[in-house]
Amino acid sequence: MANVAKEIIGTRAEVQELDYGDLPLLNQDIEQPEPASVARIRKEIAQADALWIFTPEYNMSYPGHLKNLLDWLSRPVKFMDYGTPTCINGKPIAICGAGGKAAKAVKPKVLFPYHYGQTDVTIIPSELKECGIDVRIRHYE
Repeated sequence: MANVAKEIIGTRAEVQELDYGDLPLLNQDIEQPEPASVARIRKEIAQADALWIFTPEYNMSYPGHLKNLLDWLSRPVKFMDYGTPTCINGKPIAICGAGGKAAKAVKPKVLFPYHYGQTDVTIIPSELKECGIDVRIRHYE
């Protein structure tokens, strides 16, 4: 799916794939100083204009390694200072998925706002609306 989207976009936008295979499991014991892979990923995300997440649906959710990435991205950049932004603050995020049923991986798209609604992101809900689901993002201050 991501490759097809990249092909369709062509030269109209710069598209980069994020390599997060070396990301450690989120653990506050290693959160500071941040591991090198976390610093690299946060920098890449901070430089991006938007995020487009492509995910399969496993057991009515997104896979664990994606949840781990999103957990790292949702942590404050300044350690334990929850008043400071995360590296995904202000980012528009689109989520596309594939599942084995006609649901079009809707469950990961519904779970994302639930898990990450406390971050200041704008989720692009167009595909959810097509599925008859109205998603309202609540921001916590």
